[in-house]
Amino acid sequence: MNFDEFIDYLKARYPEPTIRGKKFEPFAKWFLQNDSVYRNIFKKVWLWDDWPGRWGPDAGIDLIAEDGEGKIWSVQSKNYYENKIVKKGIDSFIAQSGHKDISGMYLLTTSDNISPHSLRQMNNSGKPARIIGTNEANIDLKDKFFIDHINGTYPANQRRKILDKLRKLEQDKGGDCHRRFRV
Repeated sequence: MNFDEFIDYLKARYPEPTIRGKKFEPFAKWFLQNDSVYRNIFKKVWLWDDWPGRWGPDAGIDLIAEDGEGKIWSVQSKNYYENKIVKKGIDSFIAQSGHKDISGMYLLTTSDNISPHSLRQMNNSGKPARIIGTNEANIDLKDKFFIDHINGTYPANQRRKILDKLRKLEQDKGGDCHRRFRV
């Protein structure tokens, strides 16, 4: 199973976009903690509701990540897939990221279709802004949490097939597929 198939599964299992987005947030956390690049950048990642420094309920920031220098980064995870990310969809994230405790922001998205207005808004925020796109889903099959996540998410009759596909993907991958860019 590749990243697109995983997202298709979430889409089929959770047709309501708001619920699907909430179900995507733990994956975003797992990704930042386990990806071969981001696990070396961030020493701690929290879902917003679990972060001890939060200043209120979720109003646009989905996750918080602390880097090796102790800087705090806001993270918005967008499970939009084929939909365009428009400015209205990230306005509250950018506004909340203006908080004095936030050093910069990451937009982790399943869509590479980001409106120019959204990019401009992030660029004009006055803080470093980075985008993590679909090319960066680098799933490590040796990670127990991800395997447990699949075992808890997928019906029992699909688990073997999914794990076999993931193993094949891991063997076929052969290199780093990371795409990083600044807004």
